[in-house]
Amino acid sequence: MLLIKGGLINEEVASVLEKSPGTVKYHLRKIYRKLGAGNRVEAINKFNDTVKKKK
Repeated sequence: MLLIKGGLINEEVASVLEKSPGTVKYHLRKIYRKLGAGNRVEAINKFNDTVKKKK
């Protein structure tokens, strides 16, 4: 999630992680579902809220 938060697109994340863009997309959909987010911006905001609550 930190790579996405850093502004990388799926293809860039895939390159960094040495995975296919399809794999990144698959896992992001699962993350969105778990966070209850409909898109990348919502997921980042919910992720940030979750991290803040744990502090």
